[in-house]
Amino acid sequence: MTKLNRHLLQIGITTNILEWYEFMTYAYMATIIGKLFFHPASDILGLIQAFAVFSIGYLARPIGSLYFGRRADKYHAGISLKHSLILMTIPTFLMGLLPTYNTIGYSAAILLIILRIIQGFAAGGELPISASYLYTTSPNKVKQVFYSSLPYFGSGVGILAASLTVYLLYFFFPIETINNWAWRLPFLLGLPLSLIILYIRRDIPSSINKVNSLTSIIHRRYCVKILRGMIMVAFLEASVYILFVWMPSYMQNFLGVPHTTAMAVNVFGLIVLTSMIFLFSYISQFTNYKRSYLISVLLLTISLYPLLLLLQHVHTLPVLMTVQLIFALLFGGVNGNTLFIVCDSFPPEIRNRAMAISITFPPAIVGGTAPLLCSYFIHVWHFNNFPGFYIMALGLLTLVVSTLL
Repeated sequence: MTKLNRHLLQIGITTNILEWYEFMTYAYMATIIGKLFFHPASDILGLIQAFAVFSIGYLARPIGSLYFGRRADKYHAGISLKHSLILMTIPTFLMGLLPTYNTIGYSAAILLIILRIIQGFAAGGELPISASYLYTTSPNKVKQVFYSSLPYFGSGVGILAASLTVYLLYFFFPIETINNWAWRLPFLLGLPLSLIILYIRRDIPSSINKVNSLTSIIHRRYCVKILRGMIMVAFLEASVYILFVWMPSYMQNFLGVPHTTAMAVNVFGLIVLTSMIFLFSYISQFTNYKRSYLISVLLLTISLYPLLLLLQHVHTLPVLMTVQLIFALLFGGVNGNTLFIVCDSFPPEIRNRAMAISITFPPAIVGGTAPLLCSYFIHVWHFNNFPGFYIMALGLLTLVVSTLL
């Protein structure tokens, strides 16, 4: 393996690990956070409040993404990647030190919201800039398909790390200990994780001597491609947040599955998903990546409703494992191709900003809000099939724009 390929592989694998570890740790601890910071009347209301704060962090991501994307287009991607990583670490570590509602009342929730906004702003510079950097630095077109898709593999590793950490937390500590102090541990672990990633990324160029002129992205041909990218990413984000982030809370709070069982099923699904992302990213170098992507979107769209309906009626461990396995296998083809297709749509002079819009606005609108919407519609409106219809609608829209635009 050449020095360049090794460098790109290190960057691709570590990209998004910290971002998704931090965000998903919060999501997997939502039930506990709801109790500790909001003093709700019921566990379900606490869950809804916690996911409301979760979605607030995503509203700051597009702002951060545009800021870091502009800096990357004007100077160098290395500056944005290093600064965003450092800025992400600080609020995560501070979350582990926050006083709770019992100590300072509603001020605890206000501090939590502030930290989530800072975290979201910083996270906005991670995924789009790293994907653009890997795409631009790759030695040839074939390698671009593989390396530019690796950030979603890093996302899978981050989600898996968060899920495994929370699973081990519940495995080794009784719920009373977790409520008292052990809930802080997963957030505090974000600091050593970020230091490891910063060390691995030390070879990314970060000079600010080279200044590029900024080309306007307000052009019809760019806007159409940005719209297509946003819809593709919206389908991906809504799917991953519902099927692999919100799903443990759904199993626990709505299906009555024990927490350790729900987390174990999720860890299993994430191991398969992460493996599938890497596999599809690799084989897409040698196959028709567009066809692979469209087939994966189609199969996932048509299988979602019957599989989620099955979970409502039969939620034994074998059924839970099988459903998560099918989701992971199908979703790998979506995750393994989306970033390259979006990256390949834009010229170098606008790529970082166009990627910033395409990749961070959809999570703010449909991704980060998906757990909140699903919990709300099921609890308040008793619309148990909402998650399936929500993803199916986005899947059909994605198929249309991917073939016509």
